[in-house]
Amino acid sequence: LGRLEAARRCLDRAVSVAPQSEVTWHALAMWHLKHGDQGSESVEQAVRYLERAAALNPRSPVCWQALGVAHLRLGRVAEADAALERAARVAPRNAHVLQA
Repeated sequence: LGRLEAARRCLDRAVSVAPQSEVTWHALAMWHLKHGDQGSESVEQAVRYLERAAALNPRSPVCWQALGVAHLRLGRVAEADAALERAARVAPRNAHVLQA
């Protein structure tokens, strides 16, 4: 078992232990975006996890920003724009969000 796969399994476990934590869903989504198969299936999985994270904490600009990036990777410009706009509304002075 490689380190990346072990990390994903730890994240899966974290989600099962703390399913109401947007942080765990966000972390699992980021794993899929950065280390998944880079195909649309892995990005789709990340979108589902990020939607869950954003639903749990709609005031999290990080979740909305990552969701926007994931939608962009899938070519969903309208959905990406909506998520990034939401991130900017939630945290209008957050430089990280504004760079997305």
